[in-house]
Amino acid sequence: MRILSLIVLAGCYLWLEQKEIDSVLQQKNLLRHAQPQSTMEWIYQSSLMEARFAANPIAQQLRSGERIRKREAWSNLWAMITETHDTDPRNQLLEVVLEDTAWVALFRPESKKPFVVVDVRGNIIPDLEAQTKAHRIAVVLFQSVLTSKKMDELKERKLRFSIPGSNTESAHFRSFMLVNENMIKSWHHAVPGVQEKLLSEIKYLLLLDAWMSNSPKNQANRGKNGKVALDKWESNRKLKRVNDAFFANLRVTGNYGIDANPAVVKRCIAVLRERWPNQKDAVERYPSKGIR
Repeated sequence: MRILSLIVLAGCYLWLEQKEIDSVLQQKNLLRHAQPQSTMEWIYQSSLMEARFAANPIAQQLRSGERIRKREAWSNLWAMITETHDTDPRNQLLEVVLEDTAWVALFRPESKKPFVVVDVRGNIIPDLEAQTKAHRIAVVLFQSVLTSKKMDELKERKLRFSIPGSNTESAHFRSFMLVNENMIKSWHHAVPGVQEKLLSEIKYLLLLDAWMSNSPKNQANRGKNGKVALDKWESNRKLKRVNDAFFANLRVTGNYGIDANPAVVKRCIAVLRERWPNQKDAVERYPSKGIR
């Protein structure tokens, strides 16, 4: 059985400031912070630490030692741009490639079964095997909803959870959390392959913009509470239209969020065009081989 059409996961992407890349190289670890460095990471950690998960073997593994060190990432590099402002200093792209034997832990706090482990092709790992070989978990796919309680906690800590022009009402969100450097085959910055990936995404978005601009029928609203977009996050939903794939790649949706329309796509194109020639200081590392 397979789960999550999103995951045939060879790797993922994250945007960093240049000074953070310099710090990673100096300290020779991509995953360095036990304390959350972003709002998404804070929500993930606070959810993971809830008392109701204390006895769960997967939660215990993710709470312990090096696994608490994390970085948020995503399988799609342009989707993260829809959540940020144009002046975001995180403009340097890293590609992270996982080992073929790596596993992904799905963590959905509101689900009847909050933890499920799959391989990088989306095949479910039996519970006993997942518990006894939890060291193979490389990344967590965290999916939740921003409750009023979490919103209050964010305000107390002066943290923001928003996308341009939105507020936090009815926000559904998900993100990858890299948690195991030993299962990262390699990471790359500003090398030809990553530059080519950036360029190919610009080309894809140009075609998407042309298609959406051709007719209002080619555009789509995310639906009340983001229902249209959320439907595309489920593994049993077939992606029949171009806009289905657009929604399937987003990390955030809800009453306020991103629709499939030319304005959103044009903004992503503009940001990527600006960033593409400004990727600096090519570097590659191979953590699982000890080259950090």
